[in-house]
Amino acid sequence: NTYFLDTLNINLYLGWNLISSNVIPNEADMNFVFNEISSDVVYIRNNNNQRCFPQYAINEIGNWNINDAYWVFSVDENNLNITGKRIETTNYSINLSSGWTLLPYWLNFNQDCEITFKDIKDNLLIAKDLYGNLYIPSYNFNTLKTITPGMGLQCYFKDNTTLIFDDTTKSNEEKIPPVFNENLMGNCTSFSAVIIANIVGYDGYSVAAYNSQDQMVGIGTAKNDYAIFTVWGEDYLTHNLHGALINELL
Repeated sequence: NTYFLDTLNINLYLGWNLISSNVIPNEADMNFVFNEISSDVVYIRNNNNQRCFPQYAINEIGNWNINDAYWVFSVDENNLNITGKRIETTNYSINLSSGWTLLPYWLNFNQDCEITFKDIKDNLLIAKDLYGNLYIPSYNFNTLKTITPGMGLQCYFKDNTTLIFDDTTKSNEEKIPPVFNENLMGNCTSFSAVIIANIVGYDGYSVAAYNSQDQMVGIGTAKNDYAIFTVWGEDYLTHNLHGALINELL
């Protein structure tokens, strides 16, 4: 059989990253995948909360699974290169369970998220990226917009479903990291929640969430009588408070 060999380059940022691969690694062991940058990558976690610590060759995850996306914590900016067989999306689909999951992106070009989820949008409650951008079809709310190769997504599905990628429709839109409010104390942690607040009569106003110490942990803009935005949770890998605590009243 003839197949294409591809190398996917993923830019890793300082702190948390949510990543996936559109190639099947030649060497799939997680320690091998991250071997060249193991001095910078502290922690990897999958959807089942299995972990990998490349610096210490501790690997609960086993092999890279193309059906998964991964949280990766890096202590410096770096590039992860994954070489292997390109995923032919006409031959593969992703079976998704109800509830929260980490979703990979298999296409080798950018795509509007509304195209990606068009066949299963009635089953999709929320899709969320690393930056807290959201796609919530039932509210016609979309700040997620473009999905790019190497990205992973956090998604909540109402029922079991199957995703088949549309490999015919590209987007020319680039993914631009947001500029966060300077008063926001935390962002891009691997723990977050979504607020959907009914705010009547204040369209265009900023709406923020504060923790018990009166620190801003999320902010959005009211539109069509709703404010929808991500609230950032505490990052338990660091020693400083970076977000809301579990069960904290906001």
